[in-house]
Amino acid sequence: MTKKLLLAAAAVGVMAFAGAANAGNITTAAPRVIASEAALPTGGFIGTIASGTKMTNPVTIPAGASATYTVKYTLTGATFDGAPSIASVGTGANASLVNGQGGTVYIQTDGSAVAIITVENGDATLSSVLDGFTVNGAIKVAAKGAVKLSSEISVANGSLTLPIDNAAATPVVEFKPMLTGFTAVAGSAEAKLPNYIEFAGNATGAQLASGLEVEVAAGTFYKDLNGAAIDAEDVIEGLTATVSGPAGAQLDKLDLAIGSSTTVEAGATDTSAVIELNASTVSDILDGTGVNFAIDNADEVTLNGVAYAITLAPDYATGFSAATSYGPIAAGEVTLEGTNFMAPWFVLNNPNNSGTLRLGNNGTAATGPVFVTLKAHNGTAAPTNVRVKVADSIAANGVLEVTGGTLANLMGTTAQNGDLQVTIQGDGNVISGKVRIRNVSGATFEQSLGNIGGN
Repeated sequence: MTKKLLLAAAAVGVMAFAGAANAGNITTAAPRVIASEAALPTGGFIGTIASGTKMTNPVTIPAGASATYTVKYTLTGATFDGAPSIASVGTGANASLVNGQGGTVYIQTDGSAVAIITVENGDATLSSVLDGFTVNGAIKVAAKGAVKLSSEISVANGSLTLPIDNAAATPVVEFKPMLTGFTAVAGSAEAKLPNYIEFAGNATGAQLASGLEVEVAAGTFYKDLNGAAIDAEDVIEGLTATVSGPAGAQLDKLDLAIGSSTTVEAGATDTSAVIELNASTVSDILDGTGVNFAIDNADEVTLNGVAYAITLAPDYATGFSAATSYGPIAAGEVTLEGTNFMAPWFVLNNPNNSGTLRLGNNGTAATGPVFVTLKAHNGTAAPTNVRVKVADSIAANGVLEVTGGTLANLMGTTAQNGDLQVTIQGDGNVISGKVRIRNVSGATFEQSLGNIGGN
């Protein structure tokens, strides 16, 4: 674009202009970001705006000259709350530039603010520079959304009004969520043999998830157009945590700890428990310190191997509202020591042969549950790695027998044969495994899967 130069003859006040209109810019600071969790008050948000337009090519006003400008500011996403003030801004060698002569501001039917401003250079010997104009006043935001400001500047030249500058719509207020969720690092703790109540390292508690904390979007947030900056602790006063798990999670039997909060509310069930987090824990979650999730009585309860999750329900401070809950997020899992056998190409739905999986417990205590996983098969149904429980335990000095047909039905497979992984929650030193196959002629074949023999 061509530079603009305002030429004036000081004696007669004759002005001439050259070139086309320039693209200016709004010189406001970064947009004020309002947390979308802030409740919209009746009548909307009302606050101040301090901004301005800077000409891309500032206008020179010769010594002793004057010029009359029409300045228009337009808001989108908001309205002016009363007429703002609009004034000219001058810089340069001549400090005697006079700003805002005749600058009465009018609100137009389209909501824009317009002022007619005469700018005088009171020095008869030195030129001065007009950088642009500023607007300062209250605005009203009736709905959460982007608020933008644009401007147009023109100058009078006799009976003509010539556009000399404009600034495209520039964001001055934005709304975006401050809270984006909660995070934690899910861990795993191993319950040890022989009874699955002792964790690795002989710890009395099992730390599972670590670093549970709130996620806050980057940047500075405000609750309104005028207030001080806020943080997560201004938005949330309290948190309620719900720990959940699958059947067998035993949440009604465990002493759960989230940070320094250890009191489980009444009504806990096998699959769900609620903890009202204390002020210290809430503060650590919200300020980024982070808290851990642990089971405090891991040495007192015979544990099942399960994964846990946590859902957090905030108690919002007055003037804020957002999601009623966040999560569930992974909160770690308990894994169990155990005994594994592989039974390769075991007979399942074979019309000519039958198979029996025989497991023996030579110990003095019952084992935990017994699981079988289908690792590979030659059928058309049931995905590989389907896992089923075939027994809750094997009795002390007892035997468990499972037929191939039973396994095929549990797994939902049409396969004649498949590779099996057998997992027993028990001491492998006292457990044995065998496979027995009977063919169509009645002949029986045995294969030992390992460990003690003779069962």
